[in-house]
Amino acid sequence: MIDMRAWKTTTLDVVSGVDLDPRNVRLDIPTGAPQADVMLDLFKNEKALDLVEAIVKVGYLTHEVPIVIKRGSRVVVVEGNRRLAALKAIQNPYLVPEYQARVSTHIAALDPKVRDSLRKIEVKYAPRQADANELIAALHTGNVRVAWSPTRQAAFFQAQIDAGQTLAKLRANYPTVDVEKYVLRSAVFRRFQGVAYSTPELKDFVRDRAFSISTLARIYESKDFIDLAGMTLSQAGRLQCKLSVPIFAAVAETIVEGMYSGNITTRSVNSVKGPRFKALIDQLRRIVSGSPSLGAAQPGKASGGASNAGAQTSSTGPSGAGGSSSKSRTKRSPALDLSSIVVPGVFPPSVERIFEELSTLSVDTYPNAALDLLRTALEKSIKAFAEANSVDIKASGRNQQGYVYLKQCLEWLHDWIKKSGPTSQVQVVQKLQGAKINSTGYNKSKNHLDAINHNHYIFATADDVRDSWDAMQSLFSLVIFK
Repeated sequence: MIDMRAWKTTTLDVVSGVDLDPRNVRLDIPTGAPQADVMLDLFKNEKALDLVEAIVKVGYLTHEVPIVIKRGSRVVVVEGNRRLAALKAIQNPYLVPEYQARVSTHIAALDPKVRDSLRKIEVKYAPRQADANELIAALHTGNVRVAWSPTRQAAFFQAQIDAGQTLAKLRANYPTVDVEKYVLRSAVFRRFQGVAYSTPELKDFVRDRAFSISTLARIYESKDFIDLAGMTLSQAGRLQCKLSVPIFAAVAETIVEGMYSGNITTRSVNSVKGPRFKALIDQLRRIVSGSPSLGAAQPGKASGGASNAGAQTSSTGPSGAGGSSSKSRTKRSPALDLSSIVVPGVFPPSVERIFEELSTLSVDTYPNAALDLLRTALEKSIKAFAEANSVDIKASGRNQQGYVYLKQCLEWLHDWIKKSGPTSQVQVVQKLQGAKINSTGYNKSKNHLDAINHNHYIFATADDVRDSWDAMQSLFSLVIFK
């Protein structure tokens, strides 16, 4: 239990008697950030300027007392950094040059006596850092230390770049931090936010606090995207990009649309070798090379078709990059999540291409095409798996008049698993092989797959596709990863 009654209370000079907390940036910087950097960050990212205005107009409210601690020869505020930054600026606006004019404007009408009185503030001394951490946790987080979000981390360093710092200077100030990573993250994020998206939904989405910068980073940090867009940082920390403004806008629209729909997530683009990531890069290359007919999303133009990574989000038909309403969009991923699939290099290239196509195909819009392609993926994966194990299914006796179909593939796989394991997969194959038309799970069976493929009275639904994928996932894991 926290008992602050015994904590010492004293009065300190806000300019010379107490420092801002360099650990407040929570970036694991051993030596801490310079005071000027922390000051600027609080003004740029924590609205300290608003607090200056409030103090000038309303007064300095003392219902909350800043908490300080002694670190070596200095006194550091551990709770109340924003208030201290505002008070320091009121005494000396030049402590934050980027905001000096605005601070000076706010304090111009302030009575000099009132300003002088704000130079001294009452604080409480925490006995130890652990006591201070416990208080901070109780006030703000429920955890002793909570790291900043990736966007917030990037914003800290971007504030320094905006103030005129160079990358070289930041590297010297923060030798244990990958400064370029954070500066690039902020610069790319700004570039994406600055695009004139074709719908208000996308404009709001990319500016929402919940926007996943981590998902975006999986794409822009990849060598494929770097080569495609030519994104680099100058020594001044400014983003350089070889793409023209309209081409970059088309690239950004495709990515953001895919993220909005749920088709592009940290899982779906987790691996640069995964089918979803490769399909996305192929689509972006087509945009850059000027081939919109192959599925590139162009701002303000509809972009349908199975290869469109971001627009297939509605069960009412393929939505264009610029024509769908918020009601027609869904947060559920329109395509199957194939992020776990990494096709072995020994498999024929055709197998990988099938998974790439399947990873971009909306099962809500094209359930019959998706289920048919899923059936194909299963059959060809088993054939490729057998071949990789030096087995010819046809020569093994499993064939129908010299041809190997899905039925023979499942029969061979059933026997192979019984001999080589894991035996837990035997029943998975049996379930695919044997479900009858009136039985539970029929829509997850080979019979149903065959009916969709051959019977002109039968059609598939999106649920059929997802149910079939659920039933097959463990087999794909065996065949793809074995």
